[in-house]
Amino acid sequence: MKMINSFFLVGPMGVGKTTVGQALAEQLGFSFIDSDAYIENQAGQSIADLFATQGEVAFRDLETKAIDALSLLPNIVLSTGGGAILRDVNRDYLKSRGTVIFLDLAPSAIFERIKGDQTRPLLKTTSPLGTLQNIYDERHPIYLDAAHYRILVEGRSPQEISDLLFSLYNDPMNVSADWCIPLKDLKN
Repeated sequence: MKMINSFFLVGPMGVGKTTVGQALAEQLGFSFIDSDAYIENQAGQSIADLFATQGEVAFRDLETKAIDALSLLPNIVLSTGGGAILRDVNRDYLKSRGTVIFLDLAPSAIFERIKGDQTRPLLKTTSPLGTLQNIYDERHPIYLDAAHYRILVEGRSPQEISDLLFSLYNDPMNVSADWCIPLKDLKN
């Protein structure tokens, strides 16, 4: 059993990774980092502009460099972009360098949270909900593969989720919430 020294939050866009991550970092006294904000700062462009000017592959290259660098930092809570888990190397970095938490929420609930948000380049389609559902269906098994724990977000406040993760940090063997599902042994 390894000690948890960092949490890496993965999951679809709009699931609450940043909000939960900020609350958890404050509780733990850790640094909070949003990988998308870090990339925007490094590139001097928004994610939407990076997609528009350089394309998704170039953005994913920047994302991999960011995940590599950030996942090496001690005592952090890292909120990753929704597609960060698409590359095997990113999943390997995250799984081997901290505890990966998959925040899971149904696409229809996510859509209610983010409809009207014009900063989501992958949702600039004629059917944003359909696109979100397709992205979710494609990525769901990858999130499950990437994570040590799956947290069912529906009906939970960000603070409630943060409190559960704080308990997990303090005693990984003694978390009994039925909405926190262990997926992997933390020994790896």
